[in-house]
Amino acid sequence: MINLLPQIEKNRLAKNKRYRLILILGIIFLFFLISFSLILFLVKIHIFSLSENQKILTDIKKEEFKASDVQQVENKIKTANLNFSKLDSFYSQRDSWTGILEKISEIKPQNIYFTGLSSSLFSPSKETKEEKQYRFQMTISGYSPDRESLLEFRENLKKEKIFGEVYFPSSTLVKSSDINFNLTLKIK
Repeated sequence: MINLLPQIEKNRLAKNKRYRLILILGIIFLFFLISFSLILFLVKIHIFSLSENQKILTDIKKEEFKASDVQQVENKIKTANLNFSKLDSFYSQRDSWTGILEKISEIKPQNIYFTGLSSSLFSPSKETKEEKQYRFQMTISGYSPDRESLLEFRENLKKEKIFGEVYFPSSTLVKSSDINFNLTLKIK
């Protein structure tokens, strides 16, 4: 094809072609810039929403953590209170024990010797109606040189009001001398 256009017209067409090319490239570049800014804006919104979600989750976790801390502290306080009440009951009974032991040693004849002593508290779940009046039970083992001293000791124990039941096995009263005995007391 032969180009018969004059040089001025050729220059104008080339100028228009460059102008359109620059215009198209400018529009594409402008579209790219607008798209890039929109993408950056969407990324910013997405990151902001994620950070807000994380803030909400951390606030919830902090509240749960505080609640669990409070629960742990309450459990520790309950355990400590339970231990203190056990200690208090132990120390309040300590005076009772010393008084009971003093009373037993006062009424015991001089020639009787104790070789063993054990005691147990009555547990409320296992108590029968008759045992509710008793606080604890004591078992004493010992030695008596003769039956008369042992019978005197048994009568002295029965006379005291703090001892509810005094139980001597009948086998201990069979021998007349050198008696190893066991007795059980229920204490009010």
